[in-house]
Amino acid sequence: LRAQSSETVSSDSSMVPAPQSQAVESDAPTTVLPASLDATPQTVPIDRYFGNLPAPRTFMATATVLPQKRALLIGGQDTAGTPTSQILAVDMAGGTSITLGILPVALTRMAAAYSPDNDTVYTFGGDNGNQRVNTIYAINPATGAVRTLAATLPVALGHIGVVNHPGLNKILLVGGSTNIVNGFTRTIYLFDPTTETISGSFANSMPVGFAGVMAVYSAAVNKIFYVGSGNTSLFAVTMNGDATPPTIETIANVWPVADGSPTLIADENTQLLYLMGNTQKRLIAFDPLFGQSWQTQITLPDALGGASLLFDAQSHHALALGGSRAGK
Repeated sequence: LRAQSSETVSSDSSMVPAPQSQAVESDAPTTVLPASLDATPQTVPIDRYFGNLPAPRTFMATATVLPQKRALLIGGQDTAGTPTSQILAVDMAGGTSITLGILPVALTRMAAAYSPDNDTVYTFGGDNGNQRVNTIYAINPATGAVRTLAATLPVALGHIGVVNHPGLNKILLVGGSTNIVNGFTRTIYLFDPTTETISGSFANSMPVGFAGVMAVYSAAVNKIFYVGSGNTSLFAVTMNGDATPPTIETIANVWPVADGSPTLIADENTQLLYLMGNTQKRLIAFDPLFGQSWQTQITLPDALGGASLLFDAQSHHALALGGSRAGK
């Protein structure tokens, strides 16, 4: 998927909410975009054969390692729902992939983030096919070597949203599901890559608990944004340091319909965020500066559930990796 700047606004603008100086619960539509917004994507043909994974995979933990121009795809599950222990490295420019390493345990529905401070990818939690786990792994993105940390999550979790916050030099762990049926945590944890420990937590700070959480950092507004399964809202997190609970704003009706396991990426070139869900073939764009969302002109060949979505700022293209086609 490639995006290029254009002054042409998509004709499908019915889902653009009213301009907001701060996020509010509002569903009032408008078709007016900011005059300064010059980033509604035009499309060139989507390359459906850019690359192939060694085998079909869904619900992989993913982390982009910019210094090596590669992405790590960690664990996940096959078409039968069986977890895998594979660690794949994908060349983001060429689409080729190699098996880089092996996890000590086969896991799916983990979450991963890259820490540039110590050049390490960390994975958190996941599901071994029977239950959620509380394990934290450290992976060398160059060699695939895996270390099991002494520190663990306070609660066994899967489907967490994790993201590196460069201002705090911490990795945030947002939401996730527990081993309790329909048990979703509302806690945000802080992981310190320097000490490799959980260094703080903010219990019940999320307005609603979610599984299938996806989180990204926006440098444009210095906030974390996250989405979760089964809702139509986007949430903006302002961190107030390590000890003070964060401020979380709800931006309503960003999605046209509630969707499961949505994906979210940040375009570092245009500062826009893009959302993709299980049942939607079109990407949703969100401008964090103006609090507006709209459907882009990009139409995916398939609606992909459980796929990984990554953005390469150097080539300015997004990669959709793995996933299952709707109804299959």
